[in-house]
Amino acid sequence: MFLHALSVTGLTQELQWTAVGAIHTVVTFWFVHYTKGSPDEFSQGDFDGDTLWEQMDGGVPWTFKKKFLIVVPCILFLIASYASDFASEFLIVNLICLGLNIVPKLPQMHKVRILGINRTAGIDDDPRNKQD
Repeated sequence: MFLHALSVTGLTQELQWTAVGAIHTVVTFWFVHYTKGSPDEFSQGDFDGDTLWEQMDGGVPWTFKKKFLIVVPCILFLIASYASDFASEFLIVNLICLGLNIVPKLPQMHKVRILGINRTAGIDDDPRNKQD
């Protein structure tokens, strides 16, 4: 549906698939890896410091759901790269989008806040740096 909406704009097929990948990256990153908390008002704040990805499957890595959500951006990358005939300018953009989709999903990045971005004061504090 979204790709059909882009076809009306007159963009080339390369730009359409690259735009789909880029928009998927932005939306996924925002809702899955940046927004914290739970929409469930009865969770009593248990998940206030966790993103949706960190809450999924209780933080257990490599479950079927998580593997599926890792494969989807890979497939989008392959489609967009093939549609652009692996042209370097589109390939670079698609690789950046793929990296922004895959790296936050790796188990090594679980609850990691790079440069303190998206850090929640009092929740993400390192207990080793606590001053008594």
